[in-house]
Amino acid sequence: MGSETCLEVGVRYVDVERGVSEAANRGDLPDRIVEAVRQRRVVEVSDEGGSRVYVFLGRSGDYLVVPGTFCSCRDFEFNVMFRWRRRACYHLVATELAIRRGLLRRLKVGRDTFLDILYEVVFNGRSRILRRLATLNP
Repeated sequence: MGSETCLEVGVRYVDVERGVSEAANRGDLPDRIVEAVRQRRVVEVSDEGGSRVYVFLGRSGDYLVVPGTFCSCRDFEFNVMFRWRRRACYHLVATELAIRRGLLRRLKVGRDTFLDILYEVVFNGRSRILRRLATLNP
């Protein structure tokens, strides 16, 4: 894949934030996105050093999300990046909406716990540590 292709893909989903805003103003968002935001399934995890990640707590797994840019789910990988069928996955849109509405959970953890959460999400597809902490801090 050449750099031109990477740039084109990047340009395709850079406007996720604007699209979410327009859809929210029209009342056009799918119910499952609105419900996920209402349930506060988006978690902003930060450590004392200022590192921060967003994790979407899915029903079948947890996903790292870079707002407006990336999600670690399979739908994003296949339908956004490879097939170009849509501009964003459900988790990416829900994260953007949760941030805009201030309806996300915020957890501040130590550096080791932060890295453990990242490790679990990336390599296990689900973080037991994060889920335990999220239930303690609704």
